[in-house]
Amino acid sequence: MKSIDRYMARLIALPLFATLIIAAMLLVNNPGSWGAMYAPLAHAPWHGWTPADLVFPTFLFCVGMAIGLSVPRLTPGDRSSAAFWIKVARRTALLILLGLLLNILPKFDFAHLRLPGILQRIGLCYALMLAAFLMWYRANFVAASIFAVLAVMTRPVFDVAAPLLLVFFALVIHRLSLAATLRQLALYAAIYCLLLSPWWLHNFGS
Repeated sequence: MKSIDRYMARLIALPLFATLIIAAMLLVNNPGSWGAMYAPLAHAPWHGWTPADLVFPTFLFCVGMAIGLSVPRLTPGDRSSAAFWIKVARRTALLILLGLLLNILPKFDFAHLRLPGILQRIGLCYALMLAAFLMWYRANFVAASIFAVLAVMTRPVFDVAAPLLLVFFALVIHRLSLAATLRQLALYAAIYCLLLSPWWLHNFGS
């Protein structure tokens, strides 16, 4: 009973927390005057961070918390069912389409349509990290590492989170030895370098 009460408390806390983040987003996007902004409401130009820079990563935290609360309660059959993946695909597509729609409203200026918008990246991160999460549950560390690195490519905030999740699944869920966990981390690092090396060469090689 205590575990159920704790679970329900987390379910209640998640939308409340997300509501506060939405309020923070509205404040950041509507500071009153763009010419005389309160410094914490402005994004950092490059180095460092401000409170405004925490809004998007906190949204992704809410997405990850929702995955962590829902997926462990599914049966193995539910996790691999076609209905489950159709629901994931529909949710991802809706997030991407809503993001594109918000970017072209109200003028419908397709020439300046922002493809990698906020909702689009949240949708992609949701789908990729959910796939990685399920692959880790199945102890398929290779597939999970590929999905996790692809999520890092859409949003670098996962640079730290993905290896920590790998260690958690290896040590706690699957009870692998420390040596086996280190081998999985080395495999993740190799996949990370392989998939991200074209980006590094493009940005730093020239």
